[in-house]
Amino acid sequence: MKQQLKPWSALRHLPNDGIIGLFKASSLTLGKPAFWANVYVRRIGLDIVAKFPTMPSEARHIQAVRAHTSIPIPTLIRECHDSADPKDVCLVLEYVPGRTLDQCWSELSIFRKLWIIWKLRQYVKQLREIPHTTPWPGPLGDTPQTCVCEALFSPTDAGPFASYPELVDWFHYKYEVAQRMNKVVAGCGHLQDPGPFPSQSPLVFTHLDLSPRNVLLGDDGQVWLIDFGLSGFYPQWFEWAMMYEWVSLGWIGRFARRVIAGSYSKEAKFIGYIGWAINVGYRM
Repeated sequence: MKQQLKPWSALRHLPNDGIIGLFKASSLTLGKPAFWANVYVRRIGLDIVAKFPTMPSEARHIQAVRAHTSIPIPTLIRECHDSADPKDVCLVLEYVPGRTLDQCWSELSIFRKLWIIWKLRQYVKQLREIPHTTPWPGPLGDTPQTCVCEALFSPTDAGPFASYPELVDWFHYKYEVAQRMNKVVAGCGHLQDPGPFPSQSPLVFTHLDLSPRNVLLGDDGQVWLIDFGLSGFYPQWFEWAMMYEWVSLGWIGRFARRVIAGSYSKEAKFIGYIGWAINVGYRM
């Protein structure tokens, strides 16, 4: 049976648990989450979607981007906390008709692709200009927050870090673990020691999951950014590091990655070198 959708005006009276109930009952899942995530976006109304369960800081990230940039992003309509587990947050967001780049990239002309790449370069520049008003890195919050990004911080996450030096110390420890393992694990000897964590890069607001599945080409012709769940203030090169999915688009994807976020060859070697310590030896 086809799901009947109502406008937000007919649903806004529902309590938080009622909104979450609509999410759980919906069969209209939009897109697909990253392979390591368990967060879904589902259409629950004619003009709204719900994202659940997401990070408590995502609402702050959306508000910061809307307040300090002109980047098209879906409007945050409501933030709901699950009564069964208050740490789980459900966001009600504006529904934007369109297709994500992973769905439509192959159909676009080279000129359209270059236009989108240039737009994203401008968006990243705006994100990096969002004021940083606290001394600590990571997601926005009244206090330091846990840093969540499996590829950078291991499956168990990391932090909270009270300062940038604490973040540097965490990565330096992973670097030391990698140094020890590089000496004893067969097949790892080919990895050249890149030196310690590159700590000269400033902390800037970073989307941290700027993959083709999180860039929406709207039916209105605009390029929209979605999914700010992993965002926060991190070293500038982190944005580039987490855009590895662009490589699957071939030469233009590799070109896009450099144009949008910059080129960081030294930092790439560092991430590659400590990869074992993050993804396998994270308990050490």
